[in-house]
Amino acid sequence: PLSPQGRLLGKFMIYYNTPHAFSAEEIELTQTIARHVAFAIARKQATEALAASEMQLRALFASMQDVVLVIDREGVYRGIAPTNPALLFRPPEELLGKSLRDVFPAAEAELFTDVCQAVLQTSHATHIEYELPIGDRRVWFEASISPLTDDSTLWVARDVTAHKQAAATLQRQLQALTVLHAVASACIEASDGDDLIIRLTQLVSAALALDEFGIFLVDEAGWLRPHPSYHRCDGSRVQPYRPGQGVVGQTALTGQSHRVADVRLDPDYVAATPTTLSELAVPVKIGERVIAVINAESPQLNSFSADDERLLSTLAGQVATALERLRLWQQTQEQARRVQQIVDTMPEGVLLLDAQERVVLANPTAGRDLATLAGAAVGDIITRLGDLPLTELLLPATRGPWRETSAHDRTFQMIARPIGDTSEPAAWVLVINDVTYERERQRYRQAQERLASVGQMAAGIAHDFNNIMGAIVLYSELLGKAQELTERSKHYLGVIRQQADHAANLIRQILDFSRRAPMERAPLDLLSLTKEMVKLLERTLPESIRLAVKYD
Repeated sequence: PLSPQGRLLGKFMIYYNTPHAFSAEEIELTQTIARHVAFAIARKQATEALAASEMQLRALFASMQDVVLVIDREGVYRGIAPTNPALLFRPPEELLGKSLRDVFPAAEAELFTDVCQAVLQTSHATHIEYELPIGDRRVWFEASISPLTDDSTLWVARDVTAHKQAAATLQRQLQALTVLHAVASACIEASDGDDLIIRLTQLVSAALALDEFGIFLVDEAGWLRPHPSYHRCDGSRVQPYRPGQGVVGQTALTGQSHRVADVRLDPDYVAATPTTLSELAVPVKIGERVIAVINAESPQLNSFSADDERLLSTLAGQVATALERLRLWQQTQEQARRVQQIVDTMPEGVLLLDAQERVVLANPTAGRDLATLAGAAVGDIITRLGDLPLTELLLPATRGPWRETSAHDRTFQMIARPIGDTSEPAAWVLVINDVTYERERQRYRQAQERLASVGQMAAGIAHDFNNIMGAIVLYSELLGKAQELTERSKHYLGVIRQQADHAANLIRQILDFSRRAPMERAPLDLLSLTKEMVKLLERTLPESIRLAVKYD
């Protein structure tokens, strides 16, 4: 049998055409020949198998994109598989037999050597990630290092740059979404424009780890002035810019974003911060009008990408919308405040009722009137105002009469107007006017008018009566000149004349009171005047009232 090392390969046979008895020497010779043939066949098969295995291994290496290295305990390259020479730090012929310390900078060389020694010491595989400059680009590797022999390691490194870049892109996108969400929340929660800008500066500076970030606002003169929240690491003062001055001014002037990879090569750059090497400025616009500029600066070259520009542009749109909304809201609040001031200072009471006739708003005057008329306050439902049912006041017509009611000795006029659809108003505006004082003045004017009429009539009567008394005095004087009068008759005529003079004096007083008689300035005896006034008052006052004059 042909069976080297116990493995049957075949049989070695010798034939004779005639009968033959094999001697012991022939049998031993045949066995020796068979052993040599078996070993030759086995060697041939092993050689072919090795060649086939080598071809398979070469094909496997050719299809592999990983870097396969054999590095010993001292960090010396002992083997380099021809898998992907383009990813080697240097060509294979420059690495074989060299130490890691001869090839890499000290920090990387120490790291790689320590990893190899740790793997050989623990006899356990490990994994690391590292970045190397390969050609004109930076390549990230993920390496698996495992023990190969007692004194060497097998280093298999894979290019994971695309994965790293995809992860970095995803991380940037997640970061951008986080910033946008935070800024959107700030836009909603901010109480005014300053509060919004402060929140935005803090959020973006922290999230993007920017050395310098902030917002320049365009003032009335067109200058770009930094908001007080502008963030600069060294805390130095930020200068304002004219339109067209610097990257910020150019952004405001053109309304276009400016991304500068190297500010040293940009003719528009104004060297405000010595450490700045790259800058990104994005306009904040309402329509076509630039109201502000978002600015970011970095001490690294080409620090800002197109993704960063898109992010800040999106933020600029959010900020513009929020600032405009806050401006309109503040304007509305200011208008509402002025209207409220006007309503509060109105002498009339103004109420706002909802559809359920509940008092929603009331100015101070209306609050007092409401308490008097209905014993109610803001928030209460009312059904009557004084003695007037509310349903008679809330008429669907847009023009109704003023209605009058009374309560607690006070008089009020009211009118209501619907808000919204006049057929089914959503609310009512009710105006209440306290006319108590006007009614009192009206009654006083009426009394004065009546007194004036009485006085006018009394003056007319007094004038006619004066004419009569003039005739009496005249004829009494003529009669007194008659010779045939007795003393008794003369006495009677004197009494008549005396009483006629007294009546004429009373008529003069009535005419003076009614302003119908001309006024003359003359010396006056106060005692006589007082006595005459007492006599006049005694005739007009009731008998139950007595007057007495005391004088020295």
